[in-house]
Amino acid sequence: RKELRQRTAMGRLAVQFRRDVHAAEEITRPTASGNQDGQPPWQLSIAEDRVVEYRVGPEELVRTERGGEEVVHQESFRLPEETTVSIDRVGEAAPGIVRLQVTLNGPRALLSMHHGLCVDAQLGKDRRFTSQ
Repeated sequence: RKELRQRTAMGRLAVQFRRDVHAAEEITRPTASGNQDGQPPWQLSIAEDRVVEYRVGPEELVRTERGGEEVVHQESFRLPEETTVSIDRVGEAAPGIVRLQVTLNGPRALLSMHHGLCVDAQLGKDRRFTSQ
């Protein structure tokens, strides 16, 4: 059951991350300041006053959507034990692609049917027909 819940959470995360990246005009990762775990959130700028943050916690990835300073929506995605999460631009070969990588580590990774998650999404895809 636990593995089914984690697979479901990873599926929801993949869909939501892709939607957010497609709607965003920019992705940034501010420097760490005052975070208990030292990991700053990744921020996707969706509109002038709308930002979506992805922050890694000890057992979950938390998505927070803000309108100005107000939290509009927040949800968490439970991560499998011993997991590494990264969000980065793919590189020069694909400058507009942002990748979410969830990697299982440790001995349980070899035994699990769930081998992690890799989602590539095109930054600003939903904005391609809007005038700047």
